[in-house]
Amino acid sequence: MTRTYERSKKLANYLNKIRNETGHEIAIEWSKPGPGIPVSGVPGRFLYDPSCILILMNSDIARFLSDSEIEEVIAHEATHGFLIHKKGHCPHVLKHPASDIEEMYTSLLFSMVDDIVVNTILQEEGYSPLPNVYLYMVRKETISVRKEEDYYEEYSYDPLLKDRFMVFRYITAWGYLNYFDLKSHDRRTIKKFTKTFENKCPKQFEMASQVKKVILQNDILTVEGRNSAMRELLKLWNLEDLVELKTNERS
Repeated sequence: MTRTYERSKKLANYLNKIRNETGHEIAIEWSKPGPGIPVSGVPGRFLYDPSCILILMNSDIARFLSDSEIEEVIAHEATHGFLIHKKGHCPHVLKHPASDIEEMYTSLLFSMVDDIVVNTILQEEGYSPLPNVYLYMVRKETISVRKEEDYYEEYSYDPLLKDRFMVFRYITAWGYLNYFDLKSHDRRTIKKFTKTFENKCPKQFEMASQVKKVILQNDILTVEGRNSAMRELLKLWNLEDLVELKTNERS
């Protein structure tokens, strides 16, 4: 199924800007979850392609989203391509075939860092750094974690993947608090989640603290700092034998 909607002038102008500055066309493909979109709850995903900016949209999720939410996803994923093809972010490539779980380890690791950078750019372009559903999800997580319920139980049967997903959720929240000027109510909501997580999830918080330390030691808003941070994090998560950062012509 192809999700149809009337593209706004704002998004059209932004995508044209990315095309002009990168020299790459933007290809948007609609499909059901599969190898390109390993998690059914993910509405869209950027995939590295040296010849274009490729965005895979999850049609099963998109049909429940408003036009503005669809555009937020497209703008977000296109910005990942902008960072690689214009700014010089080294894309990651697999050294050998990986399992679905290994691909998710990799996806979580890069997303938790690169999303911070992406959202700073989107905010400059007039988009909210907070997706519409984010605060709703964080409130649910906070309540569940506070009650010591296993909110993340259904995320994966693999314990390490679940732990790393929890780290991803914490770093995402921490990133919003440390890199963005938020409305006071939104900041309180996110702060409540991070404090609850720190108190109730000591194991995963320790894992997240190691990631946070690497991020703070590198200025991820610069190309050099981001690439350096990702190399350190690949070692931290024991992924250096699976994943390499590919040097491109702009890095």
